[in-house]
Amino acid sequence: MMVKCLSSIVQLILFACFIWTIGATPMTTFSPDDETTIVEQSSDEFSSNIEVCGSQLIQRTRRGGRVVGGQNSYPGEFPWTVSIRLPHKHHCGGTIINSEWILTAAHCVFNYGKDDYRVRLGSILKDDFEDETLILRVSDVVIHDHYAAPRRYSHDIALLRLETPLNFTDYISPVCLPPEEPTEQDTDKYKGIKATVVGWGWTSFKQKPVIIGSYPQVLQKVDLGVIPNVECMGWFKSRGISLALDEKQFCAGYKDGGKDSCSGDSGGPLVVKNLTTGKFHIIGIVSAGVACAEPRLPGVYTRVTSYLDWIKQITSVNE
Repeated sequence: MMVKCLSSIVQLILFACFIWTIGATPMTTFSPDDETTIVEQSSDEFSSNIEVCGSQLIQRTRRGGRVVGGQNSYPGEFPWTVSIRLPHKHHCGGTIINSEWILTAAHCVFNYGKDDYRVRLGSILKDDFEDETLILRVSDVVIHDHYAAPRRYSHDIALLRLETPLNFTDYISPVCLPPEEPTEQDTDKYKGIKATVVGWGWTSFKQKPVIIGSYPQVLQKVDLGVIPNVECMGWFKSRGISLALDEKQFCAGYKDGGKDSCSGDSGGPLVVKNLTTGKFHIIGIVSAGVACAEPRLPGVYTRVTSYLDWIKQITSVNE
Protein backbone atom coordinates (compact mmCIF):
# COMPACT_ATOMS: atom_id res chain seq x y z
CA MET A 1 0.00 0.00 0.00
CA MET A 2 1.53 3.30 -0.67
CA VAL A 3 4.53 5.19 0.41
CA LYS A 4 4.68 8.67 1.94
CA CYS A 5 8.11 9.48 3.26
CA LEU A 6 8.36 11.13 6.66
CA SER A 7 9.80 14.56 7.28
CA SER A 8 12.68 13.82 9.63
CA ILE A 9 15.68 11.51 9.58
CA VAL A 10 14.50 9.86 12.81
CA GLN A 11 11.08 9.18 11.30
CA LEU A 12 12.68 7.80 8.16
CA ILE A 13 14.75 5.38 10.24
CA LEU A 14 11.80 4.35 12.40
CA PHE A 15 9.14 3.97 9.79
CA ALA A 16 10.82 4.28 6.35
CA CYS A 17 7.58 4.99 4.53
CA PHE A 18 3.87 5.66 4.69
CA ILE A 19 2.38 2.10 4.38
CA TRP A 20 -0.24 -0.26 5.99
CA THR A 21 -0.88 -3.92 7.52
CA ILE A 22 -3.57 -6.51 8.00
CA GLY A 23 -1.93 -8.42 10.80
CA ALA A 24 1.50 -9.14 12.15
CA THR A 25 2.25 -12.72 11.16
CA PRO A 26 1.76 -14.82 8.04
CA MET A 27 -1.77 -16.21 7.81
CA THR A 28 -2.76 -19.85 7.57
CA THR A 29 -4.16 -21.21 4.31
CA PHE A 30 -7.84 -21.76 3.57
CA SER A 31 -9.02 -25.28 4.27
CA PRO A 32 -11.56 -26.64 1.76
CA ASP A 33 -12.78 -28.99 4.50
CA ASP A 34 -14.41 -26.11 6.40
CA GLU A 35 -18.19 -26.27 6.16
CA THR A 36 -20.07 -23.72 4.07
CA THR A 37 -23.71 -22.97 3.55
CA ILE A 38 -24.86 -21.64 0.18
CA VAL A 39 -27.89 -19.36 0.42
CA GLU A 40 -29.84 -20.10 -2.74
CA GLN A 41 -30.84 -17.12 -4.90
CA SER A 42 -33.00 -17.11 -8.01
CA SER A 43 -31.77 -15.21 -11.07
CA ASP A 44 -34.49 -12.59 -10.51
CA GLU A 45 -32.94 -11.68 -7.18
CA PHE A 46 -29.76 -10.61 -8.96
CA SER A 47 -31.63 -8.25 -11.31
CA SER A 48 -31.24 -5.19 -9.10
CA ASN A 49 -28.07 -3.74 -7.62
CA ILE A 50 -30.15 -2.48 -4.69
CA GLU A 51 -31.53 -5.95 -3.98
CA VAL A 52 -28.23 -7.80 -4.10
CA CYS A 53 -25.74 -5.24 -2.78
CA GLY A 54 -23.89 -5.99 0.42
CA SER A 55 -25.17 -9.55 0.72
CA GLN A 56 -23.12 -12.55 1.80
CA LEU A 57 -24.83 -15.36 -0.07
CA ILE A 58 -22.42 -18.01 1.19
CA GLN A 59 -22.03 -18.36 4.93
CA ARG A 60 -19.38 -20.29 6.85
CA THR A 61 -20.74 -22.41 9.65
CA ARG A 62 -17.29 -23.23 11.05
CA ARG A 63 -14.35 -20.84 11.06
CA GLY A 64 -10.79 -21.53 10.01
CA GLY A 65 -7.86 -20.85 12.32
CA ARG A 66 -7.27 -17.44 13.86
CA VAL A 67 -3.92 -15.66 13.62
CA VAL A 68 -2.42 -12.47 15.09
CA GLY A 69 -3.92 -9.35 13.50
CA GLY A 70 -6.38 -10.92 11.09
CA GLN A 71 -7.69 -14.16 9.65
CA ASN A 72 -8.58 -15.85 6.38
CA SER A 73 -11.80 -15.04 4.63
CA TYR A 74 -13.76 -17.86 3.04
CA PRO A 75 -14.95 -18.06 -0.60
CA GLY A 76 -17.91 -15.73 -1.12
CA GLU A 77 -17.59 -13.94 2.23
CA PHE A 78 -16.69 -10.60 0.60
CA PRO A 79 -17.91 -11.06 -3.00
CA TRP A 80 -17.44 -7.36 -3.80
CA THR A 81 -13.67 -7.42 -3.18
CA VAL A 82 -11.45 -7.57 -6.29
CA SER A 83 -7.75 -7.71 -7.09
CA ILE A 84 -6.53 -4.97 -9.43
CA ARG A 85 -3.57 -6.43 -11.31
CA LEU A 86 -0.70 -5.19 -13.52
CA PRO A 87 -1.64 -7.36 -15.40
CA HIS A 88 -0.58 -10.72 -13.96
CA LYS A 89 0.26 -9.80 -10.35
CA HIS A 90 -1.72 -8.24 -7.55
CA HIS A 91 -1.32 -4.45 -7.38
CA CYS A 92 -4.18 -3.04 -5.28
CA GLY A 93 -7.60 -3.86 -3.95
CA GLY A 94 -10.90 -2.61 -5.29
CA THR A 95 -14.64 -2.91 -4.69
CA ILE A 96 -17.55 -3.77 -6.99
CA ILE A 97 -20.25 -1.09 -6.65
CA ASN A 98 -22.39 -2.13 -9.62
CA SER A 99 -22.22 -4.33 -12.71
CA GLU A 100 -19.73 -2.04 -14.50
CA TRP A 101 -17.74 -0.05 -11.96
CA ILE A 102 -14.95 -0.75 -9.46
CA LEU A 103 -14.14 1.71 -6.66
CA THR A 104 -10.49 2.05 -5.62
CA ALA A 105 -7.83 4.55 -4.50
CA ALA A 106 -6.50 7.14 -6.95
CA HIS A 107 -2.87 6.45 -5.99
CA CYS A 108 -3.36 2.86 -7.18
CA VAL A 109 -4.20 3.82 -10.76
CA PHE A 110 -2.51 7.19 -11.21
CA ASN A 111 0.67 6.03 -12.93
CA TYR A 112 -0.71 3.59 -15.48
CA GLY A 113 -3.18 3.50 -18.37
CA LYS A 114 -6.41 1.53 -18.65
CA ASP A 115 -4.80 -1.06 -20.93
CA ASP A 116 -2.32 -1.97 -18.17
CA TYR A 117 -4.96 -3.17 -15.72
CA ARG A 118 -6.82 -6.39 -15.23
CA VAL A 119 -9.51 -6.87 -12.59
CA ARG A 120 -9.67 -10.33 -11.01
CA LEU A 121 -13.04 -11.14 -9.41
CA GLY A 122 -14.59 -14.09 -7.59
CA SER A 123 -11.51 -15.54 -5.90
CA ILE A 124 -10.05 -15.27 -2.40
CA LEU A 125 -6.67 -16.55 -3.61
CA LYS A 126 -3.94 -14.07 -4.55
CA ASP A 127 -2.18 -16.19 -7.21
CA ASP A 128 -3.99 -19.50 -7.64
CA PHE A 129 -7.40 -18.99 -9.20
CA GLU A 130 -10.61 -20.82 -8.30
CA ASP A 131 -13.38 -22.04 -10.57
CA GLU A 132 -15.41 -18.88 -9.93
CA THR A 133 -12.56 -16.57 -10.95
CA LEU A 134 -13.21 -13.97 -13.63
CA ILE A 135 -10.55 -11.68 -15.11
CA LEU A 136 -11.67 -8.60 -17.05
CA ARG A 137 -10.04 -5.70 -18.85
CA VAL A 138 -10.70 -2.05 -17.98
CA SER A 139 -12.31 0.31 -20.48
CA ASP A 140 -11.97 3.55 -18.50
CA VAL A 141 -10.10 4.96 -15.49
CA VAL A 142 -11.60 8.01 -13.77
CA ILE A 143 -9.46 9.70 -11.11
CA HIS A 144 -10.88 12.47 -8.95
CA ASP A 145 -10.05 15.87 -10.45
CA HIS A 146 -8.57 17.15 -7.17
CA TYR A 147 -6.51 14.09 -6.31
CA ALA A 148 -3.27 14.95 -4.45
CA ALA A 149 -4.34 18.54 -3.71
CA PRO A 150 -3.54 20.01 -1.28
CA ARG A 151 -1.79 16.92 0.13
CA ARG A 152 -0.49 13.76 -1.50
CA TYR A 153 -3.42 11.59 -0.41
CA SER A 154 -6.20 14.17 -0.63
CA HIS A 155 -9.21 12.97 -2.67
CA ASP A 156 -7.63 9.53 -2.95
CA ILE A 157 -10.46 7.95 -4.92
CA ALA A 158 -10.92 6.56 -8.44
CA LEU A 159 -13.31 4.47 -10.52
CA LEU A 160 -12.52 1.75 -13.04
CA ARG A 161 -15.07 0.82 -15.68
CA LEU A 162 -15.06 -2.83 -16.68
CA GLU A 163 -14.90 -3.69 -20.37
CA THR A 164 -17.65 -6.28 -19.89
CA PRO A 165 -20.64 -5.81 -17.51
CA LEU A 166 -20.90 -8.38 -14.75
CA ASN A 167 -23.48 -11.06 -14.16
CA PHE A 168 -23.70 -11.34 -10.39
CA THR A 169 -23.15 -14.69 -8.70
CA ASP A 170 -22.67 -16.02 -5.17
CA TYR A 171 -18.97 -15.08 -5.50
CA ILE A 172 -19.24 -11.84 -7.50
CA SER A 173 -21.64 -9.13 -6.34
CA PRO A 174 -21.57 -5.44 -5.33
CA VAL A 175 -21.26 -3.81 -1.95
CA CYS A 176 -23.81 -1.19 -0.90
CA LEU A 177 -22.87 2.47 -0.89
CA PRO A 178 -23.49 4.14 2.49
CA PRO A 179 -26.60 6.26 3.14
CA GLU A 180 -26.48 9.80 1.80
CA GLU A 181 -27.83 11.38 4.96
CA PRO A 182 -25.84 11.20 8.21
CA THR A 183 -27.10 8.49 10.56
CA GLU A 184 -26.57 7.96 14.24
CA GLN A 185 -23.62 5.75 13.32
CA ASP A 186 -22.17 8.58 11.23
CA THR A 187 -22.37 11.44 13.73
CA ASP A 188 -18.60 11.81 13.87
CA LYS A 189 -18.37 9.99 10.58
CA TYR A 190 -18.70 6.48 12.03
CA LYS A 191 -16.93 7.30 15.28
CA GLY A 192 -16.13 4.30 17.45
CA ILE A 193 -17.93 1.64 15.41
CA LYS A 194 -16.43 -1.67 14.35
CA ALA A 195 -15.54 -1.92 10.67
CA THR A 196 -13.85 -4.65 8.63
CA VAL A 197 -11.01 -4.18 6.15
CA VAL A 198 -10.03 -6.91 3.71
CA GLY A 199 -7.11 -7.37 1.33
CA TRP A 200 -4.13 -9.34 0.09
CA GLY A 201 -1.60 -6.90 1.57
CA TRP A 202 1.39 -7.62 3.80
CA THR A 203 0.69 -9.64 6.94
CA SER A 204 4.14 -8.83 8.36
CA PHE A 205 7.05 -6.58 7.43
CA LYS A 206 10.63 -5.72 8.34
CA GLN A 207 12.12 -2.24 8.10
CA LYS A 208 15.86 -3.12 7.90
CA PRO A 209 17.88 -3.09 5.79
CA VAL A 210 15.01 -2.46 3.37
CA ILE A 211 11.27 -2.75 3.81
CA ILE A 212 10.24 -6.33 3.06
CA GLY A 213 6.78 -7.75 3.61
CA SER A 214 5.09 -11.13 3.68
CA TYR A 215 2.04 -11.57 1.45
CA PRO A 216 -0.78 -14.03 2.18
CA GLN A 217 -2.23 -16.32 -0.46
CA VAL A 218 -5.76 -16.03 0.98
CA LEU A 219 -7.81 -12.82 1.25
CA GLN A 220 -7.44 -11.52 4.81
CA LYS A 221 -9.96 -9.72 7.01
CA VAL A 222 -9.57 -7.82 10.25
CA ASP A 223 -11.93 -5.73 12.40
CA LEU A 224 -10.89 -2.17 13.22
CA GLY A 225 -12.29 0.68 15.27
CA VAL A 226 -13.12 3.98 13.54
CA ILE A 227 -11.31 6.86 15.26
CA PRO A 228 -12.36 10.53 15.40
CA ASN A 229 -10.04 12.72 13.34
CA VAL A 230 -8.92 14.94 16.22
CA GLU A 231 -8.04 11.90 18.32
CA CYS A 232 -6.20 10.26 15.43
CA MET A 233 -4.10 13.35 14.73
CA GLY A 234 -3.26 13.49 18.44
CA TRP A 235 -2.03 9.90 18.36
CA PHE A 236 0.25 10.68 15.43
CA LYS A 237 1.52 13.82 17.17
CA SER A 238 2.43 11.75 20.23
CA ARG A 239 4.70 9.73 17.92
CA GLY A 240 6.34 12.89 16.58
CA ILE A 241 4.45 12.87 13.28
CA SER A 242 2.36 15.75 11.97
CA LEU A 243 -0.76 14.38 10.28
CA ALA A 244 -3.33 16.70 8.71
CA LEU A 245 -6.74 15.13 8.07
CA ASP A 246 -9.72 16.80 6.44
CA GLU A 247 -13.40 15.85 6.68
CA LYS A 248 -13.06 13.61 3.63
CA GLN A 249 -10.65 11.29 5.44
CA PHE A 250 -10.68 9.28 8.66
CA CYS A 251 -8.59 6.79 10.62
CA ALA A 252 -9.28 3.21 11.67
CA GLY A 253 -7.23 1.00 13.95
CA TYR A 254 -6.25 0.77 17.61
CA LYS A 255 -4.20 2.84 20.02
CA ASP A 256 -2.03 -0.17 20.84
CA GLY A 257 -1.67 -1.20 17.19
CA GLY A 258 -1.54 -4.87 16.29
CA LYS A 259 -4.25 -4.75 13.62
CA ASP A 260 -4.09 -2.68 10.48
CA SER A 261 -4.04 -2.67 6.68
CA CYS A 262 -0.69 -2.66 4.85
CA SER A 263 1.16 -2.55 1.52
CA GLY A 264 -0.97 -4.26 -1.12
CA ASP A 265 -4.26 -3.45 0.65
CA SER A 266 -4.49 0.03 -0.90
CA GLY A 267 -7.73 0.72 -2.72
CA GLY A 268 -9.56 -2.04 -0.87
CA PRO A 269 -12.77 -1.65 1.14
CA LEU A 270 -13.45 -0.87 4.77
CA VAL A 271 -17.04 -2.02 5.35
CA VAL A 272 -19.65 -1.98 8.11
CA LYS A 273 -22.62 -4.31 8.50
CA ASN A 274 -26.13 -2.93 8.93
CA LEU A 275 -27.42 -5.04 11.80
CA THR A 276 -31.03 -4.50 10.73
CA THR A 277 -30.72 -5.53 7.07
CA GLY A 278 -27.59 -7.69 7.33
CA LYS A 279 -26.12 -5.84 4.34
CA PHE A 280 -22.58 -4.43 4.14
CA HIS A 281 -21.84 -0.80 3.24
CA ILE A 282 -18.45 0.53 2.17
CA ILE A 283 -17.46 3.52 4.31
CA GLY A 284 -13.73 3.75 3.55
CA ILE A 285 -11.05 3.09 0.94
CA VAL A 286 -7.57 2.06 2.14
CA SER A 287 -5.42 5.11 1.43
CA ALA A 288 -2.35 5.82 3.57
CA GLY A 289 -0.43 5.16 6.77
CA VAL A 290 2.88 4.98 8.59
CA ALA A 291 4.48 1.56 8.98
CA CYS A 292 2.04 -1.26 9.76
CA ALA A 293 0.04 -1.91 12.95
CA GLU A 294 2.28 0.36 15.03
CA PRO A 295 0.88 1.82 18.28
CA ARG A 296 -0.89 5.18 17.81
CA LEU A 297 -0.37 5.03 14.02
CA PRO A 298 -3.71 3.82 12.62
CA GLY A 299 -4.50 3.66 8.92
CA VAL A 300 -5.92 6.58 6.94
CA TYR A 301 -8.98 5.97 4.77
CA THR A 302 -10.85 7.94 2.12
CA ARG A 303 -14.35 8.69 3.46
CA VAL A 304 -16.82 7.30 0.92
CA THR A 305 -19.77 9.29 2.28
CA SER A 306 -17.99 12.46 1.12
CA TYR A 307 -17.92 11.28 -2.50
CA LEU A 308 -21.38 9.83 -3.10
CA ASP A 309 -22.37 12.63 -5.50
CA TRP A 310 -19.13 12.23 -7.44
CA ILE A 311 -19.53 8.45 -7.67
CA LYS A 312 -23.13 8.75 -8.88
CA GLN A 313 -22.22 11.48 -11.35
CA ILE A 314 -19.43 9.42 -12.95
CA THR A 315 -21.30 6.13 -13.06
CA SER A 316 -24.55 7.65 -14.39
CA VAL A 317 -22.96 9.95 -17.02
CA ASN A 318 -21.05 7.01 -18.45
CA GLU A 319 -23.99 4.60 -18.58
